[in-house]
Amino acid sequence: MTETCYYCGEPETSTEHAPPKCIFPKAKDSSDGKNYGNNLIKVPSCDAHNTLKSKEDEYLLYVLAMSLPSNDVGINQFMTKISRAVQRKPKLLDRLLIEYKNVTVHDTENDKWQNTIAIKPEEHRLNSIFEHIAKAIYFHETGCIWSGNVNILIEFMLSLTNVEQNERQSQMVNSFNEMLNSVEHKGNYPDVFSYQIVQDKGKFLIRMHFYGNSKVTAFSV
Repeated sequence: MTETCYYCGEPETSTEHAPPKCIFPKAKDSSDGKNYGNNLIKVPSCDAHNTLKSKEDEYLLYVLAMSLPSNDVGINQFMTKISRAVQRKPKLLDRLLIEYKNVTVHDTENDKWQNTIAIKPEEHRLNSIFEHIAKAIYFHETGCIWSGNVNILIEFMLSLTNVEQNERQSQMVNSFNEMLNSVEHKGNYPDVFSYQIVQDKGKFLIRMHFYGNSKVTAFSV
């Protein structure tokens, strides 16, 4: 029996990794020599929602590896895989840096301040990418297509100018933290990706953790 695409319900023509396989380091790019690309989540997909979005997968890798909350695995991806890719085709990185600002950030864990840059990726593009991943995770968990709207909150992205927006986002994050405080993390490689999922009165919430601390929450209302 032919399965249907996790996203649109069209007949399956391939399988899609959730999240994209490119964010999982190969042995040559991991500091511990470990291959993180085995036993990943895969869901049935049509061509439009898999092979035709390879550029989006690469874009996601760049953004996550450059994200300030990224752990050592993500940083190592930037220093190895992404550094090689930049040498081959720098245009994607140039596009990421179209809008940036010099900032000073506080590392609360080590109580240190450091100078860096804040980049502004294409939010609508990232929302679409994370929506696809959330729908794939939902399909993996339930065997059903996520019906209705998917709301995305990219927790590691803050406005450079709108303080009130950042405060509202902080309140939402605190609310999610309370809901997910005792919910298990799923995923074979939590240093790269894990997720938590809760259901309440037919509404779903999925929090995705990339490279440890770069969090994205997808939810229905």
